[in-house]
Amino acid sequence: MVEEKKCPECGSKNIGKGKFMYEAKPIGKGKFFTSCSDVLVDLCTNCGLIITLRVDKPEKFK
Repeated sequence: MVEEKKCPECGSKNIGKGKFMYEAKPIGKGKFFTSCSDVLVDLCTNCGLIITLRVDKPEKFK
């Protein structure tokens, strides 16, 4: 059973998905140009709270 996400701030179940754009990408330490990844977010569309941040390709940081 998949648990439905809920905003811890306002209790809304209206959760949207997005990603940071442009230069807001983490880069692995000492691995310039080869280990960057988009940052994905889950956010409340009611109050705007960012609930989770996650890199799209975590394997690039190993």
